[in-house]
Amino acid sequence: MLLPTLISLLLSTAVVAAPSRRVTSTDAAITEAIPPARLAVREAEAVGLVPRALQVCTIIGSSSSVNCRYHATTGSSIITTFAKGTGHDFTCYAVGECINGNCTWDYAVNWDCFVSGYYTSSNCNTSNLPVCGFS
Repeated sequence: MLLPTLISLLLSTAVVAAPSRRVTSTDAAITEAIPPARLAVREAEAVGLVPRALQVCTIIGSSSSVNCRYHATTGSSIITTFAKGTGHDFTCYAVGECINGNCTWDYAVNWDCFVSGYYTSSNCNTSNLPVCGFS
């Protein structure tokens, strides 16, 4: 009688302690907000179908910080700001609004936003980064 009770107790404890991945409404809303082209690139990179062209580039050319925007234009929403001298991961570039003669915008993959190429170091150039399939 003691053995079945003990087994039942251990099994119920194991079920409660087992981690589970629950998709929340927040997760779904975030995924729905990401354009399909960006999701496709991320998924292709994650499984190795598309090589990652990751470059760590430093923010330069500004007195304090620069805006990282949702699209490659100053009219687009600001997602975050990067302080001068900080390094960030960039994976591709898009052609957009020209800033002081520089018309490329580098995509900060970890933040899902673009920084004008005028404000990124020489690691982020058209030779080191591929063209993004989105902007």
